[in-house]
Amino acid sequence: MVTQAPAAIFYPLEIGSESAADVDLGSKRALYAEFYCDPLVGERLADGEYRLIPLNHESDGRVWGHSEALNLDLWWEDGELRFWDLVAGRWLLNLEEEHDSRVAAESRIAELEAEIRRLRCEG
Repeated sequence: MVTQAPAAIFYPLEIGSESAADVDLGSKRALYAEFYCDPLVGERLADGEYRLIPLNHESDGRVWGHSEALNLDLWWEDGELRFWDLVAGRWLLNLEEEHDSRVAAESRIAELEAEIRRLRCEG
């Protein structure tokens, strides 16, 4: 809850959920459609007013904008929200990529542990 937050909230992000799908995909979507035409919309609070974050429209249909609060570029690409880390020069992993990366790392650790055991037995 906002009232229990220890500090100011610098970046609110709303993503729909199953439990709120009726509202998110119904009345709320209709309300948003009245105000926004893009699949990605960002606003920032400045001097007590919300101001639209400028968006860039690529020729291939991708839309992106920069969040100063996150220091990330947010991209809407193929129906998915992606985050580009300017400092690292790479995409933040989505859930599937993170899972695949973790599984690969765990597999590599198991291989290395087996190699260590083999080398200890030979020594």
